[in-house]
Parts: sequence; C-alpha cells; structure tokens
Amino acid sequence: MRVAVFCAHEDDEMSAGGTIYKHTQRGDEVVVIYLTDGSGGAMDIDPKKLSQIRYEEARNACKILGVQKVEFLGFKDGFLFFNDETLKAVARIIRNYKPHRIYTHYPGETLGRDNLDHTVVGRLVLEAAFKTSYHNYPELGRDVWRTPEIYAYESISSLPNPTTYVDVTDVLEIKLKSANEYKSQYTAMPYWFDSEKDRMRRHGIISRVGEYAEVFEALRTQIF
Repeated sequence: MRVAVFCAHEDDEMSAGGTIYKHTQRGDEVVVIYLTDGSGGAMDIDPKKLSQIRYEEARNACKILGVQKVEFLGFKDGFLFFNDETLKAVARIIRNYKPHRIYTHYPGETLGRDNLDHTVVGRLVLEAAFKTSYHNYPELGRDVWRTPEIYAYESISSLPNPTTYVDVTDVLEIKLKSANEYKSQYTAMPYWFDSEKDRMRRHGIISRVGEYAEVFEALRTQIF
C-alpha cells in the first residue's frame, strides 16, 4: 500500500505518528508532505533559520517512524491559502505518488477554532483528490489517479465525527520518541507529551480498541 500524509507544519504528523509507524512496519510505502516552511513556529528564532531547523527535525522524526520519503512544499507558515499554486502543488504530489490512502487535516473546521493552515490543507487535499481522478487538468500532472481512501486526523480541535480508531499502545514509545525530535516546538510546551498521552488514553477508553488510540474521520472509503 502507498500512503501519503499531508501536513501543514513540521510536527503535525505526530497526530498520526503511531499509525504511520504501523504502516511502515508492515512494509507500506509512506511519504509525508509538509506544505508550509515552518517559519512561524517560534518568536525568538530567525524565520529562515527556524525553517532549516524544523526541516531537519522533521527528517529525523520521520526516520524514527520508518518514513523514507519526505517532501517540503515551502509555502509560508501561517499564510497558507487555497489558490491555484497550492492546489496544483498538492495535486501533483497525488498524481506523482499515486497513494492508495491519504491522511490529512480535517477540512471543515470553523474559523478561529484551529490553525487556518490545517483547515486549508484538508480542503486542498480533498479538491486535489477530486480533480486528479479526471482526465482533465494536465497542469496537475500527467497520470490520472483516484485515491481510494482519505482520512482526517485530529489536530488542535477534536474531530466532530470520528469514525476510526487505531490501537497504538504497542508503538506509543516510538511515537513519543519521534515527537521528541521537535525540540524547537516542544521545549516551550513540555506539557504536550502528557496532554497527547491523555488524549490518546481517552480515545482508547471511548473506542475500547486498546489502552492508547489515535482517532480519524473517514472522508472517503472504498469497500472493493
């Protein structure tokens, strides 16, 4: 299985880190795509330097999760918008990698409840996945591709209609080890690890799939 994980920022993949690791461990081909340059993730570091730091942190974090392919699209952090340029960039990734499954941000969040970059990524992915399945739009890449499955992962806000839970109890320590690579982000937020474990524990209790669980909302599924 080919899997594409679309993220607004370098560290957003942590919401699905355990699931990503399960994919790589069973031999699936996973690519993680970051749409922004991460330059807005701190107030006390030069933006260009911060982008370089976060790119390296992302590469290291993904390596721990077993991810071999990482893409940085380089749009400005905090100012990601739905337009021709961003849509073409996402669509070309889809037509290039031809994923069987996509994980992305939830596309329907209300303004002001989550980082707008997250919501824009979710909307770009859905529209790009729609357009790439048609023979039109040659500017999006040569090959037509219909992605069979698309799932939204949880970001800052809770998913309104969670449909799918993945037991990550057995890979929890790998997920946290990967997240620990993002020192530029989590040094100022030492509570993140405890809050993330609490959130996964709550999902585990609700779903009863395991002690710790990651949650997703199915946006597109395919039975056969």
